[in-house]
Amino acid sequence: MKNRHFKEQVYNSIKASIINFELLPAVKLSDKQIAQEMGISRTPVREALVRLSEQGLVETIPNRGFTVKSFTVSEIDDLYTLREALEVLAVRQAIPKLDRERIEAFKKPTDRFLSLLKTNSLIALIDSDEAFHDLISRYTENRPLINFLGNLHDQIRIARRYDHLYGDDLQMTHREHLEILEFMDRKEISKATRAMSRHIVRAKKNILSFLKTVGRSESEPSQGLGHLHSGDPRDFVKDYGFREGR
Repeated sequence: MKNRHFKEQVYNSIKASIINFELLPAVKLSDKQIAQEMGISRTPVREALVRLSEQGLVETIPNRGFTVKSFTVSEIDDLYTLREALEVLAVRQAIPKLDRERIEAFKKPTDRFLSLLKTNSLIALIDSDEAFHDLISRYTENRPLINFLGNLHDQIRIARRYDHLYGDDLQMTHREHLEILEFMDRKEISKATRAMSRHIVRAKKNILSFLKTVGRSESEPSQGLGHLHSGDPRDFVKDYGFREGR
């Protein structure tokens, strides 16, 4: 049991470094270096990297080992198309199981998101956004769907950082969350699912439109962590590993 808990800690640590952009897309992952930094053997690190590879957050490249996954524009399109279908399904399955207590539980992430709009805390805003969607998923009580959406959200976290790059879009996200919640509270399944679909499609269109305008090449992403909420958006795309093609 202790060994399993230890392996889970190693896995969670590396995963957090990837989804919080301490490890950037396309960066090589050395199991030896990571093990040295964590003060552990290479075995649990390699096992964690294999597991992350299976989940689509890490790539295994012949003769190079492991690298952080760098998504292409086409892959982002595919992931958002899948996300739309699953989020709509989650709304449909969650509504019959909602009671007053569960509806009230949405107040925390929606209120927090609103309060964070006054800040430049992009990661905190994304966390709050994800908390709203995670609640819908959880209330489906559909374990395979919950797990699948959780893994999907991890993969598209890169794109969601761009999705929330501009303040006006953040305001729209908050309004759309409230609209979805209102329809769910009224048990209006058709309206709620359409609202969720519009919410995801809008985000996808914003991201793809910008990325195609930028015309990102397949060059390696830079090592810098800047440009999260200011500066040239092209630097954001460059730094966070979007690529053209498949």
